Amino acid sequence: MKPFEQSIVWYASDSNNIPHPSDFVMSGVTTGVAANKVVATGLFPNTITFEPGDIICSDLDWLVAKVIRRETDDELLLDTDIFSAPGNTFRIYRQNKGKPGTVYNTGGSAKDFTIQPVGFVDSNAPAMLFTVQSNETLPMAVIKVLDTGTTLKKFTLLF
Repeated sequence: MKPFEQSIVWYASDSNNIPHPSDFVMSGVTTGVAANKVVATGLFPNTITFEPGDIICSDLDWLVAKVIRRETDDELLLDTDIFSAPGNTFRIYRQNKGKPGTVYNTGGSAKDFTIQPVGFVDSNAPAMLFTVQSNETLPMAVIKVLDTGTTLKKFTLLF
């Protein structure tokens, strides 16, 4: 098996596929709060292209949402309200259209998590429940780690 070349910390989400590190768009810090928006003064000029479906995560709350569109230089409209206070760090990635990753449980105790394996991009596809011990890697590629039925909320993805 080829060794892993890239990794990112990610969070469980029922509605969003995992991102891929090479599809990184940007990171920043929120400067305000508005419902269903990420507010970061001057961080979203029209020189940066945001695509509908780009994935944004809040590093503070371990929450994930989709970008709907750029509203202004200061705001992006999201499909879910994930920011509760100014000062939250965030990362934005392009929507993953099928690049698989492997889940690694970094420390703590054994955790249960529910996945959709590679090939099941339809949200109605059957999910699979696994238990991964501390510091253990799941020996299969995944496209989505679900929040529902998952105790492993924050994990490392290996590519």
